[in-house]
Amino acid sequence: MEYYHSIIFTIFLLRKGKSMNALMNATELNNNMNFKIETKDIQKVLLDIGFPHHVYGFNFITYALQLIMIDPSILHHVTKELYPDVAKHFYTTPTRVERAIRTAIQIVWLYGNLPLIQRIFGNTIRPDKGVPTNSQLLAGLYLYLIELRSA
Repeated sequence: MEYYHSIIFTIFLLRKGKSMNALMNATELNNNMNFKIETKDIQKVLLDIGFPHHVYGFNFITYALQLIMIDPSILHHVTKELYPDVAKHFYTTPTRVERAIRTAIQIVWLYGNLPLIQRIFGNTIRPDKGVPTNSQLLAGLYLYLIELRSA
């Protein structure tokens, strides 16, 4: 599984046009960080929160979180980098990725595990909006996964 993660990491950096020196430095940094968050760990967290695994957003969020674990700075460029990368992987459009994630969030906020949602997101969600934006959700889940990894 570690080999799979290094392949995703390498393809992601090469697609971003990084030089070979930057690629080697980033690979070394990634290896030193013990990149151990696997797909099944991300999916377990999503299922625990209440994301239904049969909606497209579930797979999109899983892959997006894998990319975010590799390069957290992508959270600052969700619409310009993250959605297009996820869309390419699933042979769809960035607009469909964004919409599927938004739909999955709405489902979870209606039917999900509210105590766990509250524990993960706390008071970061605006009460007048009710649900987080896609970026807020991805950032919150990223921080929660990092917390799980360090525990």
